[in-house]
Amino acid sequence: MWILILVIFSLPVSGALQAEMKLTGIVGRSITINCKYNGKYRQYVKYWCQGWTERCSYSVRTDYPDGRRGRMSITDNKTQAIFAVTMEDLRLGDAGGYSCGIDKPGKDPKIAAELQISEEPVSVPELRFLSPPNATCSGGSVSVSCESVQGSLPIQYTWYENTTSEDSKTSDTNKLDLHCQSFTQQHHQYYCTASNNQGEKSSEMVTVSVIHISENDCSYLTQISNIAASASWAKNNVTGVLGRSITIDCHYDKLSQSHVKYWSRQCSVLVKSDDPDGRRGRMSITDNKTQGFFVVTMEDLHSEDAGWYSCGIDKPGLLSIFPVKLQISDEPLSVPELRFLSPPNATCFGGSVSVSCESVQGSLPIQYTWYENTTSEDSKTSDTNKLDLHCQSFKQQHHQYYCTASNNQGGKSSEMVTVSVIHISENDCSYLTQISNIAPSALWAKNNVTGVLGRSITIDCHYDNLSQSHVKSWSRQCSVLVKSDDPDGRRGRMSITDNKTQGFFVVTMEDLHSEDAGWYSCGIDKPGLLSIFPVKLQISDEPLSVPELRFLSPPNATCSGGSVSVSCESVQGSLPIQYTWYENTTSEDSKISDTNKLDLHCQSFTQQHHQYYCTASNNQGEKSSEMVTVSVIHISENDCSYVTQISNIAPSALWAKNNVTGVLGRSITIDCHYDKLSQSHVKYWSRQCSVLVKSDDPDGRRGRMSITDNKTQGFFVVTMEDLHSEDAGWYSCGIDKPGLLSIFPVKLQISDEPVSVPELKFLSPPNASCSGGSMSVSCESVQGSLPIQYTWYEKTPSEDSKISDTNKLDLHCQSFTQQHHQYYCTASNHQGEKSSEMVTVSVIHISENDCSYVTQISNIASSALWAKNNVTGVLGRSITIDCHYDKLSQSHVKSWSRQCSVLVKSDDPDGRRGRISITDHKTQGLFVVTMEDLHSGDAGWYSCGIDKPGLLSIFPVKLQISDEPVSAPELKFLSPPNASCSGGSVSVSCESVQGSFPIQYIWYEKTPSEDSKVSDTNKLDLHCQSFTQQHHQYYCTASNHQGEKSSEMVPVSVINRSENDCSYVTQISNIAPSALWAKNKITGILGRSITIDCHYDKLSQSHVKSWSRQCSVLVKSDDPDGRRGRMSITDNKTQGLFVVTMEDLRSGDAGWYSCGIDQPGLLSMFPVKLQISDEPVSVPELKFLSPPNASCSGGSVSLSCESVQGSLPIQYTWYEKTPSEDSKISDTNKLGLHCQSFKQQHHQYYCTASNNQGEKSSEMVTGSVIHISENDCSYLTQISNIGAGCERTVLLLYKMKVKNYHMPVVSTTGPNLD
Repeated sequence: MWILILVIFSLPVSGALQAEMKLTGIVGRSITINCKYNGKYRQYVKYWCQGWTERCSYSVRTDYPDGRRGRMSITDNKTQAIFAVTMEDLRLGDAGGYSCGIDKPGKDPKIAAELQISEEPVSVPELRFLSPPNATCSGGSVSVSCESVQGSLPIQYTWYENTTSEDSKTSDTNKLDLHCQSFTQQHHQYYCTASNNQGEKSSEMVTVSVIHISENDCSYLTQISNIAASASWAKNNVTGVLGRSITIDCHYDKLSQSHVKYWSRQCSVLVKSDDPDGRRGRMSITDNKTQGFFVVTMEDLHSEDAGWYSCGIDKPGLLSIFPVKLQISDEPLSVPELRFLSPPNATCFGGSVSVSCESVQGSLPIQYTWYENTTSEDSKTSDTNKLDLHCQSFKQQHHQYYCTASNNQGGKSSEMVTVSVIHISENDCSYLTQISNIAPSALWAKNNVTGVLGRSITIDCHYDNLSQSHVKSWSRQCSVLVKSDDPDGRRGRMSITDNKTQGFFVVTMEDLHSEDAGWYSCGIDKPGLLSIFPVKLQISDEPLSVPELRFLSPPNATCSGGSVSVSCESVQGSLPIQYTWYENTTSEDSKISDTNKLDLHCQSFTQQHHQYYCTASNNQGEKSSEMVTVSVIHISENDCSYVTQISNIAPSALWAKNNVTGVLGRSITIDCHYDKLSQSHVKYWSRQCSVLVKSDDPDGRRGRMSITDNKTQGFFVVTMEDLHSEDAGWYSCGIDKPGLLSIFPVKLQISDEPVSVPELKFLSPPNASCSGGSMSVSCESVQGSLPIQYTWYEKTPSEDSKISDTNKLDLHCQSFTQQHHQYYCTASNHQGEKSSEMVTVSVIHISENDCSYVTQISNIASSALWAKNNVTGVLGRSITIDCHYDKLSQSHVKSWSRQCSVLVKSDDPDGRRGRISITDHKTQGLFVVTMEDLHSGDAGWYSCGIDKPGLLSIFPVKLQISDEPVSAPELKFLSPPNASCSGGSVSVSCESVQGSFPIQYIWYEKTPSEDSKVSDTNKLDLHCQSFTQQHHQYYCTASNHQGEKSSEMVPVSVINRSENDCSYVTQISNIAPSALWAKNKITGILGRSITIDCHYDKLSQSHVKSWSRQCSVLVKSDDPDGRRGRMSITDNKTQGLFVVTMEDLRSGDAGWYSCGIDQPGLLSMFPVKLQISDEPVSVPELKFLSPPNASCSGGSVSLSCESVQGSLPIQYTWYEKTPSEDSKISDTNKLGLHCQSFKQQHHQYYCTASNNQGEKSSEMVTGSVIHISENDCSYLTQISNIGAGCERTVLLLYKMKVKNYHMPVVSTTGPNLD
């Protein structure tokens, strides 16, 4: 039943009752009103009366029998101090005035409420199956219910059959009964209507498909919204393609696992699961019992195969079927896909290239034809799906080929295969073949790249292993621009770096011009052949990005008027970029400077508030930055104090969240952060200058307020409990310092929030017991305003029944009258109501003396014993199952059983029986079951168990056995060294970590003709005798009866070979198993330092380490202090790494280096490529160099400005931002502010940082002068609104002003002193 529950909260009447003025109920339904009272009235009689006068007429009282009178009932929850009134079967005449009241000596406390009765229309009726099966050969009946869950009662239900002429009435109840006698044709449709005096609504359709009917029986399928209630189901409509195959998945329930499955047409069985190999002609069937479905496959589909079929299950006395309609589509084919069948496509010896063409969709058969695209008429090349290209194919420089695929539905053409002939003669030729601009060459790069005018671009040109030793080049129109063997690989603005280890060379073009746009080529110079790959370069003239602002000096609130610098930088867009700073004014914005740096100081400020911004422009346009705001606190002839902000962020020594929100009735905590110098001072929390609590109060508490000072982490926590609506307003975090009161304002808002969805938790551990133990579940809404009313209900088919008005549900054997129960709770406050998820109870066994049952929330059982409900093991492998238990079960025996038979127990010898073992981890509260060498017969239900006196606690676990294909084999080095001057051997293991056993391993060597088998084990042994050429490649395969997978390649590069010894490098995924390794590529910044970590194994701890370039040692670990010039080395033997440091990096430092270890008879080394980047500066960061930034005695404040990124050297400049033009303060990275700095009330400063890549400005430092005189001053300096205040000084000055009104005082941040 739909019930409206209203919680009555309003202004208290004499502090006794709380109420809401207006209530609304719905005709015919119920309403519950909760009246909250003062706890001192718990023992008095409560009542609900009609009328608002002192002598209102009692409707119901708590001292009536069962608290009921007619349609009214009342319940008093004394624990929560709420009494609930329920009015049932509401009528229009029930509308009017009522009162909640308490019967006590003297005048009764009452609260008035007005009840309105609404007549509401019905909601759309909902349909549900009342009986499970809906398709049978014995004509069983099916019932469907119809219910409108909203709207005024009474509601009239009517069922209709939908027909082509006029819909016919079936019944005047809310239940539809279907049986064989109901059906006169193959298809029927039914719907129900729900109506009251406000209108009518119709349900969705119930569809019936009759499969078979005769005098004695019938079979049919019933569906609501295409959802059938059968134990067998599949897709109702499937479509296959003419000439191809189709598979249909037929699902079934657990009870049907052992029965024969079949596929039939018009009651004629086409194939059955117990046929030989499950096949008859073009039909086959496969039963996947583990996953509960069987798969039907129909091959070589014909047009006459279209029609109705059935998935079927043969059960004794019952034939369960599900109809499936198969449509045969004669489909056009898809666009043919092209693939290379042969790898090389550019050669000096005219090797052939083959390309395949295949349309993967469309009706069969498909006819393929290859054509050459010419200017006059396309010519046919072949009638197969394969194109063979060779030197004899080419008569001109450029050729284009495409293929067509056609069936009786039409034809489609593929994309183009383009051929570019590089060289041709009588004997040989070289050419490049491409599909979609992708060439299978031994040389490749991005075909199209874009650079930005004035900036640099790098192009990566990749090549194969055979090209490592050859010269690389970058050319334009056959003119070589730069080669890898040029001095330092550079010519003018072009440079080239060859990364032979990773197989690519990098071309860099600097200071791009518009005329640089055009075609270029990556090239490799090989004897008798120049291998090239075309690259098109486009030059983009790009607009710049919005300029970014950063503070170049840290403090921005001070008593000595120090300067603040802000940098401005547009990090994207064509160079050069022009920067300009402006002050935003009410009349016309005035230019400050033509640099990217804004310097602010006392002299900058002529009024209390200033705003500055910068513009960045190039030939593509202009963009403006966000605003830098300055608030001047105090200014005089000698000094000033001001606050500078970018995006409202200021750097104070005391800060917190500016806005916080608490929830009515709950608590809130506020974190107030402070600097190290404030650790020893008293902290407090105040409102309107009144201190509410201080850290030196007893226990740091006053009433509902408390404070805790966390000195280690530098913040104190304020807690406000039981929040009231009147608590909303402004507060302050405060620090009491001698001669200074530092505060930070915090605005508190109070939110009256609805409850959150209640959360359920088990309060008692066991949930399955042979002795009928009780179970408790708690219900709590963790969000929403307090107080909250909780109610538990049991969900039933007719009407949900109330269990209790507390937040606790107690379950025991006496609670259960049937096998399955469902419970839920509601939580409500005066903002509304929400319901929890369901608590489900399944009764396993019940008798007069005891019972056993399982309770679940969201499928999680509340047992003191629990595990994963479903686990899957792999055939032939092992599986472990973790069974968790509570502390009370530590000392008891654990077991693992199947169908009540114990398979293994924790007190068995070594906890083992055959293939099963058990290990009890008492400290962790879990025992682990291991089942080894899994068989398919192991699938089924098992139980984790704990043997307790008089009780066996169990938890069910379903085990499924999967027959899985192998995973891709993983390769691992079994021996550490892989490059040796003495030809030591290397071993590699191959293992497929997934897939059913047994697994067969085979190692192969990959060769150009045919791969050759090396061994039938999972281990590859390499040594000098293995190698007959410079490069070798090996891989392994892993196979089981589900298929085969190959590993990645193991490449071997032979460095040196002689009669007696050899040296070679072996790699897996480009990672060598050396006892020495580091990052292969690193990048340093011009002018800065870089450190390189070289890792080594334990055997290398005592050996000398080195850092070398081109075989020249630059520094060694046994050098004095491990240093030579700009290079140093530090050996951390404990961690197994040595650190190389290169200082003051130069562009000439770019290139290849080596980490090295000097071992007797062997130099072990690892190559490292160092690139040097010339980077622009980052936005300067500002920091306070002196702690206090608000002083009543005019102390100075210093700020530093540093760009932590970008090439060195960097030039720093401080500016003061003024309305007219920004003025330079200094050419250092330090800003000093003092009283003499300030000439007005507000100042703004910023700094700029610049190198040869550009300039950036910091955020603003704002100085606000609070007070200034001949002898002293007080001012506030801020970076992004973070700074301390001079509030105590403001307070003293204000008091002086009261007595001597002629004394000036300025305050923008102090407390409200009115």
